[in-house]
Amino acid sequence: MQVEKIKDFIAQFKEYLKNKDNRHHLYLYDLLKCYDEHWGLAKEPLSEMIDKSINSQESRTLWKRANYDPKERMVKFAEINPDFVAQMFRGLYDESKSIDRRVDRFFYGGEQMLQELRRTNPTSVVNNHFQDHSMVSLYLACAYPEKYAYYDKRSFIETLRLTKAANFQTIDDLPRFFKMLNTFDVFLKKDPEIFALHLMRLDGDHFYKGYTRMLITECLMIGTSG
Repeated sequence: MQVEKIKDFIAQFKEYLKNKDNRHHLYLYDLLKCYDEHWGLAKEPLSEMIDKSINSQESRTLWKRANYDPKERMVKFAEINPDFVAQMFRGLYDESKSIDRRVDRFFYGGEQMLQELRRTNPTSVVNNHFQDHSMVSLYLACAYPEKYAYYDKRSFIETLRLTKAANFQTIDDLPRFFKMLNTFDVFLKKDPEIFALHLMRLDGDHFYKGYTRMLITECLMIGTSG
């Protein structure tokens, strides 16, 4: 990735934050606050906890769209087998394991729960657990907001293209996205005014106000929106 191209992204994001029309992605920080207040794998019922934790007053577009409802599916899984679902999340959040292994195991768990759902509902036409790369990144970003961020495939691929990244491919690559976060994080933190501008628009108690790499997700979305 070319340094000057990365700096262009950061500069464009800063200009966006200075603009009055800078609230398009505040659902990212609303979600983090909601998760922070409600999440706990020991809470019962687990399905209700997940339902309350993955929520936003601003927008639900990340987990609820036409023919795409991963949160509802996970809530249903937790109703059927809460112990297994809790183990899925414990495995995903285990930082002692590699990210590749954790993500693969989570996908596998989703497949297993989908089969269990279909066994308990033989007439169901459900054929997708919807726990994709983006949703897995969302769970990780909520649990570790200073390390991970939401993965939007379109902006990720376009960022690779615009920054002249080596070995450019148009495929899902969550580990590479998380490495990209490390690079952008260095440049973002070199300008503390960016975080100050970000805080100025969080005008409610329902927003997470700590530093989070969700800022980088937003930066990439803004930088590739043209």
